[in-house]
Amino acid sequence: LKPELSQTIINEYCRRVRSGERFSVGERASGFLGGGFDCQFGAVHPDHYPEHFGWDIWFYDGPDFRIMQLIFPTTAGVWPWDAEADEWFRQRQPLLDTPP
Repeated sequence: LKPELSQTIINEYCRRVRSGERFSVGERASGFLGGGFDCQFGAVHPDHYPEHFGWDIWFYDGPDFRIMQLIFPTTAGVWPWDAEADEWFRQRQPLLDTPP
């Protein structure tokens, strides 16, 4: 995603969590993207932590924490796991719930 949209999504997540909302793996949520698109939360397998979350491992003094991935569809409503998702989209939004 473009940096501006990414920052908007992060800010919205933080705002909602601060107001008491909680999200769970497998849950779909609206309001993160324009156009009425839902996002879905997925688990991140710890084997992905070193590649994507190195500073978090340092901050927490090890990988003993959980991370969720916010997954979004294309503007056509195609999710990365859908058969019709093209390789370009899948490469830009890898699903991190299984080991690499």
